[in-house]
Amino acid sequence: MRQGIWPKNDAGWPTCGIPDVLYVDHGTDFTRDHLAQTGRGLHFEIIYSAVARPQGRGKIERL
Repeated sequence: MRQGIWPKNDAGWPTCGIPDVLYVDHGTDFTRDHLAQTGRGLHFEIIYSAVARPQGRGKIERL
């Protein structure tokens, strides 16, 4: 999360900041309590994709 929200030194990565919504799958990195605590602390919502339904993950990752 830290690398994602901090400003970048590379002009090719213009987007930074705290998201309103974070779309994730059910990987172990995303289902731990620490991510939920971070979401509550930084006031963003975490939305999990449907299990075994990868077509639900078609979100914009980069501009």
